[in-house]
Amino acid sequence: MELTGSGAQNAPAQRSAMGFVAAGSYLVLFGGTGDVGPFNDMYKADPETGEWTLIVGSGAVPDARYGHRIIHYNGSIYVFGGQTFSRFYNDMHQFDLTSMVWTQVFQGGSVPSPRSYYGFTLSPLGFALVGGYFSANGNVFMRDMYLFKPAESAWVNLTGSLNGPSPPVRINHGLNAAPNGVLYAFGGMQPAGVGTPPVYLNDLYRLVPHELEWSQPNATGIPPSPRSAMGFSFADGRLFVFGGVNITGTHMNDLHSFDLTFGTWFEIIKSTTGMLPVARSDFGFTSVGTRIYAFGGRGSEGFLNDFHFFDTVVSSWIQLDAHSPPCPRSGFGFAAAGDSVFVFGGLDSKGTLLNDLHKFDTLSGGWILLGSDALLGAPEPRSSLGFASVGNLLYVFGGQTMEGPCSIPADFFTIYNNDLHQYNLELNQWTDLTSAAAGPGPGGRCGLGFVAATGRLLAFGGGPNKIQKE
Repeated sequence: MELTGSGAQNAPAQRSAMGFVAAGSYLVLFGGTGDVGPFNDMYKADPETGEWTLIVGSGAVPDARYGHRIIHYNGSIYVFGGQTFSRFYNDMHQFDLTSMVWTQVFQGGSVPSPRSYYGFTLSPLGFALVGGYFSANGNVFMRDMYLFKPAESAWVNLTGSLNGPSPPVRINHGLNAAPNGVLYAFGGMQPAGVGTPPVYLNDLYRLVPHELEWSQPNATGIPPSPRSAMGFSFADGRLFVFGGVNITGTHMNDLHSFDLTFGTWFEIIKSTTGMLPVARSDFGFTSVGTRIYAFGGRGSEGFLNDFHFFDTVVSSWIQLDAHSPPCPRSGFGFAAAGDSVFVFGGLDSKGTLLNDLHKFDTLSGGWILLGSDALLGAPEPRSSLGFASVGNLLYVFGGQTMEGPCSIPADFFTIYNNDLHQYNLELNQWTDLTSAAAGPGPGGRCGLGFVAATGRLLAFGGGPNKIQKE
């Protein structure tokens, strides 16, 4: 919604690069920069009434700044870092929302260097900070990581704490989360560089978010062959890999599972019954209960819009003859929410980018085009995007807005997005969250891994003009 209610006359001056965070039932804004320079004022907004209120506090008010981040924790707003046109900060300030008093926070431990435009979020372990920007005699972009523990008022440098083998950079890989929140990344492609060919991968990595550690499971059995743009989903205590494309450009339709309990790869295509889907890549692949649904994609004969599910209990493929499916496409978003699966956007057989939204009810067995209201405020048409669900909310992140496969280098593909959009299934309404999201966010990219886990949206890899490894 737009905050233009009865308190609109009290709204903050136009600005950018401010701190912005939810605090209970309110939204709190601090600082930023505008036509007159940096600010150090604070406002709260009531999303229900659209009313803004200027918060006037006492005590050690922080200097005016922008490019900083703020966190709401235990009834207080915390401000760290930021910059003016001539100075960078690494101070921390606390504003108590009850007493309305500012206090400068003593910071012990390994305090991060001055910076702006960093990632800053509240985690179960404390305030997590990643990266940022600093400029003295040249631009410096950082990739270090710190944790501030408010009970101890001390920073810990976690930069070297991501133990274990970190996955190589990649695009068009699989990324999924087990019910316990552990992330798994599989396969994908390292695109060609100057004088080097592309490398297709079949490695499997695991990330335990709270332990900040990547590892490779001790797997037995024969893993799937190297591939990218495959299906990768979790169901019935196993990870499933289906199809994809290999280094020769051959599409595949083999099916493999990885048992998370026993750490064993198993090829199950030869023991299945039913109608096996044709070989494909860039398709939708997601689970609802013990069924894994596969839709559309790109095969050797062109674009597809056939629809199948694999029943993990009886090990059988079934093709669905559903009425009014989405048009043939590839590179679209495909995610499950409740008993339904959703298709968003992609690229059709005519080379047209799409931003339509379709729903398939797995109980009634029918496709529904979410009507013209669903296009109001929708993200611009795109392909190779990130798409995930949290409860009754669908999220779209990034992707490319020009025709063609997501590959590197691709100089004629000039628009790679890092915008974030939310679709509310109850309100049938799109909301652009790009400017409201705290932190600088990932850079523009396509072919990324994007998944919801432990109440968060997580992006891994992908690439625009360079490969991302966040």
